[in-house]
Amino acid sequence: MKTIILSFLQDHKRKKVNISQLEEYMIRHHKEAYMDYDAFAETINELTEEEILIGVGGKKTTDFNGLYPPLYNQYWNRAQKEEAKPFMNPGDVTVHDSIDLSYYRGREEELHKDWPFIEKISLFLSDEYPAEDYEWLQVNERSAMLFGDEKWLKKHSAFLNRIGLEKEDLRMIHTPEPFSYKLGIPKAVPSPLKGIIIENSDTYASIKRLWDEGALPFQLIIYGGGKRIESTINYLQHIEELSYYDLDLYYFGDIDREGVAIWERTARGHKGTLKPYLPFYNTLVDRFSDQATEPETDDRPSLAPFLVYFTKERATVIRNVLDEGNLLPQEYVHYGIMKRLVKRDG
Repeated sequence: MKTIILSFLQDHKRKKVNISQLEEYMIRHHKEAYMDYDAFAETINELTEEEILIGVGGKKTTDFNGLYPPLYNQYWNRAQKEEAKPFMNPGDVTVHDSIDLSYYRGREEELHKDWPFIEKISLFLSDEYPAEDYEWLQVNERSAMLFGDEKWLKKHSAFLNRIGLEKEDLRMIHTPEPFSYKLGIPKAVPSPLKGIIIENSDTYASIKRLWDEGALPFQLIIYGGGKRIESTINYLQHIEELSYYDLDLYYFGDIDREGVAIWERTARGHKGTLKPYLPFYNTLVDRFSDQATEPETDDRPSLAPFLVYFTKERATVIRNVLDEGNLLPQEYVHYGIMKRLVKRDG
């Protein structure tokens, strides 16, 4: 069915297609392929997810066909063959006053491609949607509400800038990355408290095992989540229990350009000192430097702030690993090794 509908859409002469006419065409000319309305609606929704069809209108009842599952009465057709595309001129279309189409001057083909999304946003800014849709929403919620695709705005992050809008214009709330941590302050409080950030999930899972076994010399463990920690590190200042104590914070991640770059940017964003946790890093260098692999990264971090924590010999090894573009994954220092190292450190 999908192939037949695509062929119909490619040969369709108009920018919009009426869904009832398309269904009638399928029933009349391709009854066996049509099967039933549910299969037809599923195919239309697939084409919508692929951005070949874009529903026309907002969320008014009259915009839909009254059946279940509901389909828009009309769709923008983006499957037309190139020669059939009627390109637009920014001066020939009407949009909400907040939208700036100056970017599209001389880019008529790009305007034609973006127009279904611009139109939906224009309708939203013109108060054409139900009142409940004007609550402040998370980015993915607004994207799903407007376009039927919760990730569309994130996948097309430059789109709003092209039409001169900010997230606030669409009443969107920035969603901070989740901050995962465990905090345990004993009765005999050490001074200062010790905490550690772990870059990757498997190593963090092993650290949690050691935490549950009471084997860690840390009162705070934090899951870094790769680059995510760069934007979440300042959440520490919102943890009330920590506000009463000094904190020595350490970091353990991969030894590669990206891993060092994450440490560097996180250290800059942290109000205190963020030190590499040497028992883990030293073991990674001493035992596994000959097992370096090739990562995929374009980062070019400044090495000096990181290497200053290591002996001259280890710093040379680390520099060589990074200069060659290689990777020492933190997972080499597995649960069993960490258990021995933290016991010695504690």
